[in-house]
Amino acid sequence: MNIAQAKALVAVEEVIGTRIQIHRRGAVLVGPCPFHDDRGRPNLVVFPRTQTWQCFACGAQGDVIDFLRRVENVTVQEVIAMIRGHSYERPAQHLPVPRRKIASADARNAAYHALIEMEPLMPHHLAALLERGFTPEEVAAAEYRTHVPGRAPQGVDLEDVPGFYMASDAWVVNGPPGLLIPVRDREGRIVGCQVRPSESEHGKYMWLSSAHKPQGASSGAPCHYARAAGSQLWITEGPLKADFVAARLGQPCLGIAGVANWKSALPLLGDETDVILAFDQDPPGATHEAVQAIAEALAQELTQRGIKVRRATWDWAEAKGFDDALQPKTLIEVH
Repeated sequence: MNIAQAKALVAVEEVIGTRIQIHRRGAVLVGPCPFHDDRGRPNLVVFPRTQTWQCFACGAQGDVIDFLRRVENVTVQEVIAMIRGHSYERPAQHLPVPRRKIASADARNAAYHALIEMEPLMPHHLAALLERGFTPEEVAAAEYRTHVPGRAPQGVDLEDVPGFYMASDAWVVNGPPGLLIPVRDREGRIVGCQVRPSESEHGKYMWLSSAHKPQGASSGAPCHYARAAGSQLWITEGPLKADFVAARLGQPCLGIAGVANWKSALPLLGDETDVILAFDQDPPGATHEAVQAIAEALAQELTQRGIKVRRATWDWAEAKGFDDALQPKTLIEVH
Protein backbone atom coordinates (compact mmCIF):
# COMPACT_ATOMS: atom_id res chain seq x y z
CA MET A 1 0.00 0.00 0.00
CA ASN A 2 1.35 3.43 -0.94
CA ILE A 3 0.54 6.88 0.43
CA ALA A 4 -2.25 7.61 -2.08
CA GLN A 5 -3.95 4.27 -1.37
CA ALA A 6 -3.74 4.84 2.38
CA LYS A 7 -5.26 8.32 2.11
CA ALA A 8 -8.10 6.94 -0.01
CA LEU A 9 -9.07 4.51 2.75
CA VAL A 10 -9.78 7.05 5.50
CA ALA A 11 -11.38 10.46 5.84
CA VAL A 12 -9.28 13.12 7.52
CA GLU A 13 -12.22 14.37 9.58
CA GLU A 14 -12.94 10.90 10.93
CA VAL A 15 -9.34 10.30 11.98
CA ILE A 16 -8.90 13.72 13.58
CA GLY A 17 -12.23 13.24 15.35
CA THR A 18 -10.78 10.23 17.17
CA ARG A 19 -8.05 12.39 18.71
CA ILE A 20 -9.71 15.73 19.45
CA GLN A 21 -13.24 17.03 19.72
CA ILE A 22 -14.23 18.75 16.50
CA HIS A 23 -17.51 20.33 15.48
CA ARG A 24 -18.86 21.60 12.22
CA ARG A 25 -18.73 25.27 11.29
CA GLY A 26 -20.23 25.64 7.83
CA ALA A 27 -18.24 23.67 5.27
CA VAL A 28 -15.37 23.00 7.71
CA LEU A 29 -14.82 21.46 11.13
CA VAL A 30 -12.90 23.12 13.95
CA GLY A 31 -11.29 22.06 17.21
CA PRO A 32 -8.29 22.65 19.50
CA CYS A 33 -4.88 21.96 18.00
CA PRO A 34 -2.99 19.10 19.71
CA PHE A 35 0.42 20.36 18.56
CA HIS A 36 0.70 23.40 20.84
CA ASP A 37 -0.91 24.76 23.99
CA ASP A 38 -4.18 25.76 22.35
CA ARG A 39 -6.06 26.13 25.65
CA GLY A 40 -9.24 24.85 24.04
CA ARG A 41 -9.37 27.42 21.26
CA PRO A 42 -10.75 26.18 17.89
CA ASN A 43 -7.62 27.04 15.91
CA LEU A 44 -7.37 23.77 14.00
CA VAL A 45 -9.58 23.74 10.91
CA VAL A 46 -10.41 20.57 8.96
CA PHE A 47 -11.35 20.91 5.29
CA PRO A 48 -13.32 17.79 4.25
CA ARG A 49 -13.51 18.89 0.62
CA THR A 50 -9.75 18.91 0.18
CA GLN A 51 -9.06 16.32 2.90
CA THR A 52 -6.60 18.65 4.60
CA TRP A 53 -6.25 20.44 7.93
CA GLN A 54 -4.45 23.50 9.23
CA CYS A 55 -3.83 25.17 12.57
CA PHE A 56 -4.12 28.92 12.17
CA ALA A 57 -2.18 29.49 15.40
CA CYS A 58 0.97 27.36 15.24
CA GLY A 59 0.99 26.81 11.47
CA ALA A 60 0.85 23.00 11.52
CA GLN A 61 -0.92 21.65 8.45
CA GLY A 62 -1.20 18.71 6.10
CA ASP A 63 -3.36 15.71 5.26
CA VAL A 64 -4.41 12.64 7.21
CA ILE A 65 -0.95 11.11 6.86
CA ASP A 66 0.67 14.23 8.30
CA PHE A 67 -1.77 14.35 11.22
CA LEU A 68 -1.24 10.74 12.28
CA ARG A 69 2.50 10.97 11.80
CA ARG A 70 2.74 13.99 14.07
CA VAL A 71 0.22 13.03 16.71
CA GLU A 72 1.59 9.50 17.07
CA ASN A 73 5.24 10.50 16.52
CA VAL A 74 5.76 7.78 13.91
CA THR A 75 7.10 7.55 10.37
CA VAL A 76 5.04 7.72 7.19
CA GLN A 77 5.56 3.99 6.69
CA GLU A 78 4.23 3.33 10.19
CA VAL A 79 1.18 5.50 9.48
CA ILE A 80 0.44 3.47 6.35
CA ALA A 81 0.73 0.28 8.42
CA MET A 82 -1.68 1.75 11.00
CA ILE A 83 -4.23 2.57 8.32
CA ARG A 84 -3.82 -0.83 6.69
CA GLY A 85 -4.48 -2.56 10.03
CA HIS A 86 -7.09 -0.01 11.17
CA SER A 87 -4.97 0.56 14.29
CA TYR A 88 -5.49 4.31 13.97
CA GLU A 89 -9.00 3.82 15.31
CA ARG A 90 -9.59 4.52 18.98
CA PRO A 91 -12.50 5.91 21.01
CA ALA A 92 -12.80 9.68 20.79
CA GLN A 93 -10.82 11.26 23.61
CA HIS A 94 -9.02 14.40 24.64
CA LEU A 95 -5.31 14.34 23.99
CA PRO A 96 -3.17 15.31 27.02
CA VAL A 97 -2.99 19.07 27.39
CA PRO A 98 0.60 20.34 27.19
CA ARG A 99 2.00 21.75 30.41
CA ARG A 100 1.12 25.41 30.72
CA LYS A 101 4.04 26.15 33.02
CA ILE A 102 6.85 27.77 31.11
CA ALA A 103 10.20 29.19 32.17
CA SER A 104 10.61 32.96 32.51
CA ALA A 105 11.62 35.04 29.51
CA ASP A 106 15.10 35.53 30.99
CA ALA A 107 15.55 31.78 31.56
CA ARG A 108 14.41 30.99 28.03
CA ASN A 109 16.70 33.64 26.62
CA ALA A 110 19.70 32.18 28.45
CA ALA A 111 18.87 28.62 27.36
CA TYR A 112 18.34 29.50 23.71
CA HIS A 113 21.52 31.58 23.54
CA ALA A 114 23.42 28.63 24.99
CA LEU A 115 21.91 26.46 22.27
CA ILE A 116 22.83 29.00 19.59
CA GLU A 117 26.44 29.07 20.79
CA MET A 118 26.78 25.33 20.23
CA GLU A 119 25.00 25.13 16.89
CA PRO A 120 26.56 26.25 13.58
CA LEU A 121 24.88 27.72 10.52
CA MET A 122 25.50 25.24 7.74
CA PRO A 123 26.39 26.55 4.25
CA HIS A 124 23.14 25.34 2.65
CA HIS A 125 21.05 27.25 5.20
CA LEU A 126 23.16 30.38 4.79
CA ALA A 127 22.80 30.10 1.01
CA ALA A 128 19.01 29.76 1.32
CA LEU A 129 18.81 32.86 3.51
CA LEU A 130 20.97 34.88 1.13
CA GLU A 131 18.84 33.72 -1.80
CA ARG A 132 15.78 34.85 0.11
CA GLY A 133 17.27 38.35 0.15
CA PHE A 134 18.96 38.62 3.54
CA THR A 135 22.45 40.10 3.75
CA PRO A 136 25.24 38.26 5.63
CA GLU A 137 25.09 40.98 8.31
CA GLU A 138 21.35 40.50 8.78
CA VAL A 139 21.78 36.74 9.05
CA ALA A 140 24.43 37.17 11.72
CA ALA A 141 22.35 39.69 13.68
CA ALA A 142 19.29 37.41 13.67
CA GLU A 143 21.41 34.50 14.97
CA TYR A 144 19.91 31.88 12.68
CA ARG A 145 21.41 28.44 13.14
CA THR A 146 21.23 24.88 11.81
CA HIS A 147 19.38 22.87 14.43
CA VAL A 148 20.39 19.31 15.23
CA PRO A 149 18.31 17.61 17.95
CA GLY A 150 20.11 15.64 20.64
CA ARG A 151 22.71 16.95 23.06
CA ALA A 152 21.63 19.98 25.08
CA PRO A 153 23.91 22.81 26.24
CA GLN A 154 25.52 22.50 29.67
CA GLY A 155 25.66 24.91 32.58
CA VAL A 156 22.27 26.56 32.06
CA ASP A 157 18.82 25.93 33.57
CA LEU A 158 16.67 24.08 31.02
CA GLU A 159 13.67 23.11 33.13
CA ASP A 160 10.35 24.22 31.59
CA VAL A 161 12.14 25.74 28.60
CA PRO A 162 10.27 24.73 25.42
CA GLY A 163 12.32 22.36 23.31
CA PHE A 164 14.33 20.83 26.15
CA TYR A 165 13.42 17.79 28.24
CA MET A 166 14.94 15.18 30.51
CA ALA A 167 15.68 11.74 29.04
CA SER A 168 17.58 9.03 30.93
CA ASP A 169 18.91 11.52 33.50
CA ALA A 170 20.27 13.83 30.79
CA TRP A 171 18.94 16.96 29.15
CA VAL A 172 18.32 16.77 25.42
CA VAL A 173 16.91 19.18 22.85
CA ASN A 174 13.90 18.21 20.80
CA GLY A 175 12.75 19.11 17.29
CA PRO A 176 13.48 18.09 13.71
CA PRO A 177 16.76 18.99 12.01
CA GLY A 178 16.47 22.25 10.10
CA LEU A 179 16.89 26.01 10.16
CA LEU A 180 16.56 27.43 13.70
CA ILE A 181 14.72 30.78 13.82
CA PRO A 182 14.86 32.74 17.11
CA VAL A 183 11.63 34.40 18.25
CA ARG A 184 12.15 37.56 20.31
CA ASP A 185 10.11 39.77 22.59
CA ARG A 186 10.14 43.56 22.52
CA GLU A 187 13.23 43.63 24.76
CA GLY A 188 15.12 41.46 22.28
CA ARG A 189 15.10 38.35 24.45
CA ILE A 190 14.74 35.02 22.67
CA VAL A 191 11.53 33.58 24.13
CA GLY A 192 10.98 30.77 21.64
CA CYS A 193 12.33 29.19 18.49
CA GLN A 194 10.86 27.90 15.28
CA VAL A 195 12.46 25.29 13.05
CA ARG A 196 12.06 25.06 9.31
CA PRO A 197 12.57 21.30 8.89
CA SER A 198 15.06 19.95 6.40
CA GLU A 199 12.60 17.19 5.50
CA SER A 200 9.41 18.44 3.88
CA GLU A 201 7.26 15.73 5.48
CA HIS A 202 7.51 17.58 8.80
CA GLY A 203 5.73 20.65 7.46
CA LYS A 204 7.04 24.11 6.63
CA TYR A 205 7.59 25.42 10.16
CA MET A 206 7.48 23.78 13.57
CA TRP A 207 7.86 25.17 17.08
CA LEU A 208 10.79 23.99 19.14
CA SER A 209 8.65 22.37 21.82
CA SER A 210 8.88 19.65 24.44
CA ALA A 211 5.21 19.41 25.40
CA HIS A 212 4.21 16.06 26.95
CA LYS A 213 7.86 15.31 27.75
CA PRO A 214 9.54 15.13 31.20
CA GLN A 215 10.25 18.64 32.53
CA GLY A 216 9.49 20.06 29.10
CA ALA A 217 7.01 22.72 28.02
CA SER A 218 4.88 23.87 25.12
CA SER A 219 6.21 26.83 23.14
CA GLY A 220 3.07 28.88 23.68
CA ALA A 221 3.45 30.14 20.07
CA PRO A 222 4.76 33.61 21.02
CA CYS A 223 4.69 36.53 18.61
CA HIS A 224 8.04 37.76 17.29
CA TYR A 225 9.18 41.38 17.49
CA ALA A 226 11.65 42.33 14.77
CA ARG A 227 13.39 45.54 15.77
CA ALA A 228 14.11 48.45 13.44
CA ALA A 229 14.84 52.16 13.82
CA GLY A 230 11.54 53.37 12.36
CA SER A 231 8.28 54.01 14.20
CA GLN A 232 5.78 52.55 11.68
CA LEU A 233 4.69 49.16 13.00
CA TRP A 234 3.90 46.39 10.52
CA ILE A 235 2.28 43.05 11.35
CA THR A 236 2.80 40.00 9.16
CA GLU A 237 2.85 36.20 9.40
CA GLY A 238 5.86 34.39 10.81
CA PRO A 239 9.15 35.39 12.52
CA LEU A 240 11.32 34.91 9.42
CA LYS A 241 9.08 37.17 7.33
CA ALA A 242 9.03 39.76 10.08
CA ASP A 243 12.84 39.85 10.18
CA PHE A 244 12.93 40.37 6.42
CA VAL A 245 10.27 43.09 6.47
CA ALA A 246 12.03 44.98 9.28
CA ALA A 247 15.35 44.77 7.42
CA ARG A 248 13.93 45.91 4.07
CA LEU A 249 11.60 48.65 5.29
CA GLY A 250 13.59 49.83 8.29
CA GLN A 251 10.40 49.61 10.35
CA PRO A 252 9.59 47.30 13.30
CA CYS A 253 7.46 44.31 12.43
CA LEU A 254 5.51 41.76 14.45
CA GLY A 255 5.57 38.21 13.13
CA ILE A 256 2.49 36.27 14.25
CA ALA A 257 2.86 32.49 14.20
CA GLY A 258 -0.40 31.81 12.37
CA VAL A 259 -3.01 34.51 11.84
CA ALA A 260 -5.48 32.93 14.30
CA ASN A 261 -2.87 33.57 16.98
CA TRP A 262 -3.25 37.34 16.54
CA LYS A 263 -3.86 37.95 20.24
CA SER A 264 -0.22 37.05 20.90
CA ALA A 265 0.71 40.33 19.21
CA LEU A 266 -1.21 42.52 21.64
CA PRO A 267 1.27 42.34 24.56
CA LEU A 268 4.04 43.53 22.19
CA LEU A 269 2.25 46.73 21.27
CA GLY A 270 3.86 49.92 22.55
CA ASP A 271 2.70 53.48 21.97
CA GLU A 272 2.13 52.95 18.24
CA THR A 273 -0.72 54.95 16.72
CA ASP A 274 -0.52 53.60 13.18
CA VAL A 275 -0.30 49.90 12.23
CA ILE A 276 -0.23 48.22 8.82
CA LEU A 277 -1.40 44.62 8.48
CA ALA A 278 0.41 42.64 5.79
CA PHE A 279 -0.94 39.10 5.94
CA ASP A 280 -0.43 36.47 3.24
CA GLN A 281 -2.54 36.87 0.11
CA ASP A 282 -4.33 33.61 -0.66
CA PRO A 283 -6.40 32.69 -3.73
CA PRO A 284 -10.17 32.88 -3.33
CA GLY A 285 -11.47 30.06 -1.15
CA ALA A 286 -11.94 28.93 2.44
CA THR A 287 -8.42 29.86 3.57
CA HIS A 288 -8.70 33.36 2.08
CA GLU A 289 -12.03 33.93 3.80
CA ALA A 290 -10.71 32.65 7.14
CA VAL A 291 -7.64 34.92 6.99
CA GLN A 292 -9.79 37.93 6.09
CA ALA A 293 -12.10 37.29 9.03
CA ILE A 294 -9.15 37.01 11.41
CA ALA A 295 -7.57 40.18 10.02
CA GLU A 296 -10.84 42.00 10.60
CA ALA A 297 -10.94 40.80 14.23
CA LEU A 298 -7.41 42.10 14.81
CA ALA A 299 -8.22 45.38 13.08
CA GLN A 300 -11.25 45.89 15.31
CA GLU A 301 -9.20 45.24 18.45
CA LEU A 302 -6.53 47.72 17.38
CA THR A 303 -9.12 50.32 16.43
CA GLN A 304 -10.72 50.03 19.85
CA ARG A 305 -7.31 50.83 21.32
CA GLY A 306 -7.18 54.05 19.36
CA ILE A 307 -4.77 52.75 16.73
CA LYS A 308 -5.19 53.63 13.08
CA VAL A 309 -5.19 50.40 11.06
CA ARG A 310 -4.32 50.07 7.40
CA ARG A 311 -3.85 46.99 5.25
CA ALA A 312 -1.27 46.12 2.63
CA THR A 313 -2.52 44.10 -0.34
CA TRP A 314 -1.00 42.78 -3.53
CA ASP A 315 -1.79 40.30 -6.30
CA TRP A 316 -1.75 36.79 -4.81
CA ALA A 317 -0.73 35.38 -8.21
CA GLU A 318 2.54 37.35 -8.00
CA ALA A 319 3.42 36.69 -4.37
CA LYS A 320 1.88 34.93 -1.40
CA GLY A 321 3.85 36.34 1.52
CA PHE A 322 4.74 39.96 2.17
CA ASP A 323 8.45 39.14 2.04
CA ASP A 324 8.05 37.86 -1.52
CA ALA A 325 5.91 40.88 -2.38
CA LEU A 326 8.75 43.22 -1.41
CA GLN A 327 10.18 42.96 -4.88
CA PRO A 328 10.52 45.78 -7.40
CA LYS A 329 7.92 44.40 -9.80
CA THR A 330 5.16 43.68 -7.25
CA LEU A 331 2.63 46.46 -6.70
CA ILE A 332 1.76 46.81 -2.99
CA GLU A 333 -1.20 48.98 -2.06
CA VAL A 334 -1.73 50.28 1.49
CA HIS A 335 -5.26 51.37 2.29
